[in-house]
Amino acid sequence: MLMRFSLQRATEPSLNQRNPPRVPNLIGGAFVDSKSTSTIDVINHMRSHIIFLCIEVVEHARGMATLQIGEYVPNVSSRIDTYSVREPLRICAGNCPFNFPAMIPLWCRVVTGNTFILKPSERDPGASIMLAELAIEAGLPHGVLNIVHGTNDIVNAICYDDDIRAMSFVGSNTSNMGAKNHGIVMPEANKDATLNALVAAGQRCMALGTIVFAGDSESWVSFENKLVECAKALKVNSRTEPDADLGSVISKQGKECISRLIQSGVDSGAKLLLDGRNIVVPRYGQGNFIGPTILSGVTADMECYKADSLEEAINIFNRNK
Repeated sequence: MLMRFSLQRATEPSLNQRNPPRVPNLIGGAFVDSKSTSTIDVINHMRSHIIFLCIEVVEHARGMATLQIGEYVPNVSSRIDTYSVREPLRICAGNCPFNFPAMIPLWCRVVTGNTFILKPSERDPGASIMLAELAIEAGLPHGVLNIVHGTNDIVNAICYDDDIRAMSFVGSNTSNMGAKNHGIVMPEANKDATLNALVAAGQRCMALGTIVFAGDSESWVSFENKLVECAKALKVNSRTEPDADLGSVISKQGKECISRLIQSGVDSGAKLLLDGRNIVVPRYGQGNFIGPTILSGVTADMECYKADSLEEAINIFNRNK
């Protein structure tokens, strides 16, 4: 339960320790022990990419003071000056998704003088806890960052609380948002460059899960075959393995949902060019893995096209055949 008396403006200086904050160094190196001053090498290129992005967010936040400067324009009219002042809203909140459990909490900043209530995903709340521990060690005053756990009822309570002045969230179908991104391939596109850009699905908001071929679709038949070969070459393994291109999905329920959507596409008439539902990953036989999957001939009325599931499958939408 949140104690309202602790949710005041963050006016107490956070740099009240002799040593400067070590949060960026602690994030780099895959969450090493916060008591240590050393880091470890990141062996996985996917993890290192996300970690470096997190570090960039922290570095940007450290320079936030220059972005909060107000404006003053003298004599815009006779005896009239204008100025703007940026003030904290007091209490803000954020609801974070499962697929970016570290980066999005770092976006929900307190450097603008607000106190913050963070609701991490119930599927993977550990990253938010680690970040909160690092922030406390760096000198963040007590009560500035508050973490609450739960599911829809907690999110609804945050949304309808009159004391919370702003809300940061990642939407889904329920808010007419989501991750059904489309890539439109023009007839003159470079096929090799297009292949490299398209093999980028997965459970993330920027996933390019639907490809729309413009112009003469028949000329892209050979391209579809090359796309299948590129997708087959992707290495599916645990994210902790250095050679992994694709990891597991978030849960057993997520795997079942993706498998059901793939089958619904086949049942509706789509052509299954590549099926990753029965993939077996050595040493991780109980993992929730879905291999690269490609459906061709998808139409706008199919469930696999309409559903927003952050799926691993790539839909080839060629309505203009």
